[in-house]
Amino acid sequence: MNARILSLPSLVACALPVLAVAAPPNDLWENRTLITTLPFSESVPAIETATVDATDPAMFCVQLAEALPQKNSVWYRYSPGASDAYVRINSNGYDTLTMVLEGSPESGFRRVAGGCNDDAAGQGSGSIVHGLRLRAGGDYSILVTRYRGDDSATATLAFAISASPVRLVTKTSDSNDGACDTDCSLREATLANTGTAGGAILVPAGRYRVPGGLSLPVSGVFDLRHQKERDDHRCRCEGNPSNTARRG
Repeated sequence: MNARILSLPSLVACALPVLAVAAPPNDLWENRTLITTLPFSESVPAIETATVDATDPAMFCVQLAEALPQKNSVWYRYSPGASDAYVRINSNGYDTLTMVLEGSPESGFRRVAGGCNDDAAGQGSGSIVHGLRLRAGGDYSILVTRYRGDDSATATLAFAISASPVRLVTKTSDSNDGACDTDCSLREATLANTGTAGGAILVPAGRYRVPGGLSLPVSGVFDLRHQKERDDHRCRCEGNPSNTARRG
């Protein structure tokens, strides 16, 4: 008989159990990570261990054939307190989807206008929500998921939320001196509100005429109530909701 001799490392290796990696602590809605102050940021390793719960809603800003085009969901919770807050949410590290909601799995989730993004940081990359208004006293849930087509084995979520830049349009006439300060036209606010400086534009009641040459989210009549989910421009009409800006 031939005896087989196992080395000590082999014996030790055979004795070690296989340890499963636990899902992130905020994997479920009821275990949302509470955000008490801004700015807030954290890294969540091994995001591939996060699950999708049966009550997780589908991303409303992603038009895909799948009923649930996401995987690996984690949740956050934030309330702005006694005053409205304008926030910027950045979720990256892989192909993320980010959505802000009110409500609960029991009462039903309600969409927050402008609070959903896919690929703001570039195709197949992170998601950024710019200049989102959260109302005083509101209880908001932030859902960060992974696009189902992202097949990378491991990934780490880099999540951050901070106060967003806010730009107030102070006149209805058009000008462009390169700054949006106490004298700020719609053109100046829009030009300042791009890229990493993207935030909220507050537009008082009035009729705004914008000559050609300004790249706005839509052509023709620019309805200030309109918010494109995948654009840096976040205009909010204050006062008369029928305000429009017309190209010259």
